[in-house]
Formats: sequence, C-alpha cells, structure tokens
Amino acid sequence: MLYACKHGWMNGITEKRINTVLNVWCRAPFLMGSFFGAYMQIHLELAAGREISYWQLGCRVFVMLIQGWNAQYFMERVAGNYHVSVYRMAHPEHAVAAQMAAAKKGAAAAADGEFESEDHLLPSGPEALGFSRRVSMIKIRSLKEGGS
Repeated sequence: MLYACKHGWMNGITEKRINTVLNVWCRAPFLMGSFFGAYMQIHLELAAGREISYWQLGCRVFVMLIQGWNAQYFMERVAGNYHVSVYRMAHPEHAVAAQMAAAKKGAAAAADGEFESEDHLLPSGPEALGFSRRVSMIKIRSLKEGGS
C-alpha cells in the first residue's frame, strides 16, 4: 500500500484507513492471541508435570511480552495517526494555524539562537530503569562542546 501511495495510485488517507482496520481487527488480535496461547501452553505443560528449563521459560516470557507490547503499541500509533489526519482534514483551520505558529516559533528560535523551552521531551522508558525524560539545554550544550 505504501508503494501505491508513493506512486500516486492510492490516496494517503485511504492507506491510513486500511492500515488502521488491519491493525485493529487483524494484527493486534492475532498477536494477543499468540500471547495468550503461549501463556496457556506454559501453564498446561506445568500442570501436566513436564519440566520447563529457566532458559526456555525466560525466552517464552520474553517473546510473549514483545508480542503483547507490539500489538498494543503499534495499534495505538496507527489508529491515533489516522484519527489526527482525519481531524486535520475536517478542520483545516486548526492545522494551518498550528503550522504557522510552529513556523514562526522555529524562525524566531533560529534567529535568536535560543529555544523556547529549557527542556526537550524525549521518548524514553521508565525512569526506574535509569532513562531520563528530559534533556536540559545545558546538557545539550555540553554534549556539543564535547563534554559528557
């Protein structure tokens, strides 16, 4: 579909709608079904008295978690992107105003050499694992100067 969209054979919003339907009704449910099937297999093997090595159990649990996360995360991303695109098409005045405001802020920040905020949000994991949610301008400047 992306190929068809890039070559002008399909409208971009049509491709997003089809991807949303496929993610919500096919991809995510099948991945979650695989997740629960693996979960049931572990418990059925243990109930039957078969031994599962820690290595095998760890690998199964890891794959289960990846499948569950992948199903939910990408379903939300695709559905959210489609919703935002449809909203922008239905309300072009909001999209144009937001683009103009962002362009003005970007031009002003580039001209002044400063940013509007001292913090920049970063996509990251939980803070408990040592990930930082924000990077300060001081840290960015020190990285540019070669410090750590």
